[in-house]
Amino acid sequence: MNQTKIFSPFVLCLLAISLLGTLLFFMATAPWGLGGSSDSASYIAGAESILKGQGYRTYASHRAITQWPPYFSFSLAVMGFFGIPLLEGARFLHTVLFGANIFLVGLFLHKITGSTLTALLGAWLMLTSITMLQTHAVIMPEPWFIFLGSTGLYFLIEYLETGLKNLLFASSVLIALACLDKYAGICLIATGIFAILFLNPKNFQSRLKESVTFMTLTFLPLAAWLARNHFLASDLINQELIISVPTNVYWLELMGTLSSWVAPLPFPQALRYAFFFLVLAMTLFVAGLVIRHGFQEYSFKLFAQDKFLRFISVWVIFMALNSALELAFRIFMDPKSPANDRHLSSIFVAGLMAFLVSTYRFFQIYPNHPIRKTGFVFFLLLGCAYTFGAIPKYRELYQEGGRYTARVWKTSPTVLAVKLLPSDTRIYTNGPTVVYLNTQREAFSFPKKYDRRLAPDFQSAKPSQQYFSRLEKIKQRLISTNGYVVFFDKLVREYTITKNELEQDLPLVPILQLSDGTIYKMNGTKT
Repeated sequence: MNQTKIFSPFVLCLLAISLLGTLLFFMATAPWGLGGSSDSASYIAGAESILKGQGYRTYASHRAITQWPPYFSFSLAVMGFFGIPLLEGARFLHTVLFGANIFLVGLFLHKITGSTLTALLGAWLMLTSITMLQTHAVIMPEPWFIFLGSTGLYFLIEYLETGLKNLLFASSVLIALACLDKYAGICLIATGIFAILFLNPKNFQSRLKESVTFMTLTFLPLAAWLARNHFLASDLINQELIISVPTNVYWLELMGTLSSWVAPLPFPQALRYAFFFLVLAMTLFVAGLVIRHGFQEYSFKLFAQDKFLRFISVWVIFMALNSALELAFRIFMDPKSPANDRHLSSIFVAGLMAFLVSTYRFFQIYPNHPIRKTGFVFFLLLGCAYTFGAIPKYRELYQEGGRYTARVWKTSPTVLAVKLLPSDTRIYTNGPTVVYLNTQREAFSFPKKYDRRLAPDFQSAKPSQQYFSRLEKIKQRLISTNGYVVFFDKLVREYTITKNELEQDLPLVPILQLSDGTIYKMNGTKT
């Protein structure tokens, strides 16, 4: 690997790009903070529960959390311990991670190629990537996962190059933490095992011993966590097995996400697809020539001997395993889960580094190849497209925010009215996440009429008997607790109760009708 001097012009330029990204992100999220989802609320609640000394539990039901591992919530709890509000702590953490991930990608590229231009281009594409901006702009664990996972795999690559045991240990620790950040970290473990066994120039006995050591160090913390889940909640990750083939909607969304990586401007979708497949074909062509050159020099040991091919191979293996896991999740657990930028963010980072190193190596081997000038024009256009595509996204984040903590919710008349309700009263709502993230109050949800994963045709699906029994229980609790019902007009889902159904099924009296919602009391209870 190439040495990088601490105060070299390259490091100063890389720091400038990283600090620019940090500053832009901090300013863009200043008015409304990070975006929040229902999963975000669970992570925040988990951190709040840790701070209270109650363990890792959800809000409202206070059940042990098993669906999401604890590292992200624990890092928020650490900041909360020092008096930083959890939502602000998440914003501060993601701002730092945004700059750090930009810096690390540039540093890793410079270490392997020695090329200042390639490294700074990678950092700039990270800074202006809509995928990276949207991933870091939501209260979710992906920014930590990218940081821990990419650093862990890079240390593993360095270990394969130098044989230093400290690097293997550092890689194992970081990947173990990534597994405690997201269960998808098992892809990192599998990638590391494969790399040690097949991309390592040592003899087979040494490779086998090192792979067992790596697997033990990386998997033990996750195994301990899964054991905790089993004993506290009698399940491992709170996911039911539901076999279903992903629909055409999923594949179209997937293609839209992938094509946006090479065509980030709002071109017609057909043009985006065509450009994506053109770039994919050119990438395979370039990779084929690089592999052919490596084979001529190293024969069948090319992937273990050639540092460029080893670097590329590790990231490609991770991409393949992570993609397979994403697909398996949708086939066996939740086919309606979106194939968006956040879900594929770690694949984007791995693909960016593999792509840039492949291209650099190609230009190095074939300095006079006719495609060279085309390549320079492509990267110039790509950098410009990323830059001009990012500007409106930063502006949108600054002006509107995102998801359930966006401006529209923070200024919602219904949300503001909820803040004035008695603090000790129980609230039932079709927007518990909105209430929790914007008022820091616990709220209980209405039952879903049917499982969205099992009812693709919502027009013909009929609510289960369990749905009506749960509504009856809510009715009794509203009476006994003198609670409130809050209905947000903008949160109507095909699998949730409608406003008309709510008023028909429960004896409610509207006490406050607002422009975006209504607050009710049960008929006969005190207002």
